[in-house]
Amino acid sequence: MINEQVVKMKIYHILILATISIFLSSMIKAQSYEEKRYIQQNTEENIEEVSIQSESIGVIIDVATNYARQQIPEHIFVESLTGTLLNDVFSFPKCSNELEAFTSGSFRLSRQFAIGVRCNSPSWKIYVPIKAELLTEVIVANKTILKNEVIEQHHLNKEIKPYKGSYQRYISSIKDIVGKIAKRNIGAGKMIRASQLKTNYLVKKKQQVMIIASNERFQVQMKGIALNHGHKNDIIKVRNSSSNKIVEAVIIKPGKVKVNF
Repeated sequence: MINEQVVKMKIYHILILATISIFLSSMIKAQSYEEKRYIQQNTEENIEEVSIQSESIGVIIDVATNYARQQIPEHIFVESLTGTLLNDVFSFPKCSNELEAFTSGSFRLSRQFAIGVRCNSPSWKIYVPIKAELLTEVIVANKTILKNEVIEQHHLNKEIKPYKGSYQRYISSIKDIVGKIAKRNIGAGKMIRASQLKTNYLVKKKQQVMIIASNERFQVQMKGIALNHGHKNDIIKVRNSSSNKIVEAVIIKPGKVKVNF
């Protein structure tokens, strides 16, 4: 009888100890959860506070790309401008005034360049690398143009080509090509550059010309030497071969100039 009571008491004590253990374990877990929740909440608040106080990388890139777009000439077509700054590398205090874009020296267009962005208060600046996908209109020969051939409008076509940063050497207007002479053969489909052309003057410097001097009553012709190049209706200086006198004359035809009395 006594043994049964002893066993029951031991079982009772074991149950009490188990209950206390479970209770304490629950308290520890609850405390741990609350601590973790507190840390998480404070971390989120800190992140939010940092993001509020930091300037947006996206805004910085937009300021740079918008400025770049304004610098690109009208004859260059923009397919895309992509600026890049790494969020995990760059962080800047929130600017209290408007961000300002700038370039170091004169803007030089290419397929890759950098635009500066700065803040006056607080003071900081960063250069944003920009990759540009650009197109431009160029003039190409639609047939082979031979050396010393006078270029006419039917020799030419306009085409859109990727911009490679060197098309300032090429010509984008047909009127700037028509009437000029090819210095060398230009293949069909090739872009035409200024270096491939020479001016087709009606009168060239040191060329012998016929001077026509006239008024309402008479006309006289004499030989002379042109002292300047010139196109039709240009006024150039001509030396009279007979008298060595220099006169100003208007170019009227190839090899002919006119002086009015």
